[in-house]
Order: sequence, then structure tokens, then C-alpha cells
Amino acid sequence: MDSGTDVQRQLHGLIVSAPEELRQCFRGSSTVRILQRAARLQIDERWGVEMKTTAQVLRSLAHRAAMLAGEAKGHELAIAALVRSWRPDLLGQLGVGPIVAATVLCAWSHPHWF
Repeated sequence: MDSGTDVQRQLHGLIVSAPEELRQCFRGSSTVRILQRAARLQIDERWGVEMKTTAQVLRSLAHRAAMLAGEAKGHELAIAALVRSWRPDLLGQLGVGPIVAATVLCAWSHPHWF
């Protein structure tokens, strides 16, 4: 399991226990849509402490999820560059992306491990 998945689960868990007014904003939405809406939540100063705090944490989790997704994409691009420099033919195989190719190369680079 990765950190991005953990953050998404935390977000979903917090929505379940959020005040009804906030839960309603997310009802029936996909995870992608939940992340987008949570990232744009505006805090209303008239809200009570529970509502404000919940909204702030939802927004913070959504921003963290976006940051982690961007970081993961950057790592995947770096891994793809490494694979292309060593064995570009692997990336041309059906179903083989940068992560699978890197895993194969690491496993085969140490024959006694495979």
C-alpha cells in the first residue's frame, strides 16, 4: 500500500464522520471528484469548530494526495528514463510500463535472486 492510498482512505473515513452539511458535498462522488472538491473547500467563519476543523483537514488531505501523486509521477518518469537508457526494448512490450520494467531489470541483474 502506498501513502497516496492511505491519504485517500483517511479522506473517505473523515467524510463518513463529517457533519451532514459537509458529507452532502461529497455524496455520490468518485474519489477523483472528492479530491477536487475537498481541495477547493472554502472555510466559512460562521461555521462551528467541528465543521471548520473537519473542512480544514479535508482540504489538507486533498492537497497532500495531490502532492503525493505528483511526486509519484516524477519518480515514475525518472524510472522510465533509467529503463530507456538501459533496455528501451522492454517498454515496447505489451503490459510493461516503467515500474514493471524496472522490477524485471532489478531481478535479472542478480541471477541468484530470480
